[in-house]
Amino acid sequence: MIALPDLEFRDLDPEPVRRQGFAGKTGSPCTYAWSPCLLSMPPSSYPVGPYETKRPATASSEGPPPIGPRWTRRRVRPRTWPTYFWHAKAPNAPTRYRLADRTLRLFHVFVSPYTSLLERSDPRQVYAQVVAPRLDTFMGLAFEDLVAPTYERLRDPRVLPLVERWSRWEGRDRSGRSLEVDVVAPLVDKRLMTGAVKYSRTPIGPSVFYDHLAALQRAADAGLKWAHRAMNDGPLIFMSASGFTERFADAANAYKAPVLAWSLQDVYSAA
Repeated sequence: MIALPDLEFRDLDPEPVRRQGFAGKTGSPCTYAWSPCLLSMPPSSYPVGPYETKRPATASSEGPPPIGPRWTRRRVRPRTWPTYFWHAKAPNAPTRYRLADRTLRLFHVFVSPYTSLLERSDPRQVYAQVVAPRLDTFMGLAFEDLVAPTYERLRDPRVLPLVERWSRWEGRDRSGRSLEVDVVAPLVDKRLMTGAVKYSRTPIGPSVFYDHLAALQRAADAGLKWAHRAMNDGPLIFMSASGFTERFADAANAYKAPVLAWSLQDVYSAA
């Protein structure tokens, strides 16, 4: 079999696009990597590894465009911190892709759509009117990736419980509204830690705390078992680039379970 090597999840790759979803009937999370192979190879001749599907799938709406080669679908384990959980989607729902390379993502968000404007205008004005108003939202995606390594670095000095795996969740509630939980982390002691990550220029207040609890309640009302586990004395973790207000601290201290509230000082602290 002649095939290109698999794409790494977040490496600087010429084609850093991955599809994430549920595998099998149990809904266990996995990441799908698409790799091309020769059309002349019959389906029965493809080797089946420990994380491969038994038969290759012809590229369609679930994968890259069918230009020449046939594409196989292979389950792979991410080699970086986040493992993304995606809510099961309807058969006719559009497939979602995400760029793993942040530099390439920045190019497609802020440069490629405004090429003509950059040629005709002062780049400093383009930055002030186009980039700056949306930069916090863009940086929030990268800021989420700091939660897991910060926790693992501070776990022993601050005597924190072991995390079995790191993940996030996106989907819809019972009414069909979009719902996201930035951190979903099962602990080895069978509890489930959840939380929210905010990249903002001002300290966040108690509204973020209560919005997260409301999101858990909506997920639980939608029948998600992990949300019920999180609401049953599950610890919470919040990370804010600009810290927290005193009212947020009061809300966290009054909560029934432990609450971690970290700022950039914790991210860059020695312990």
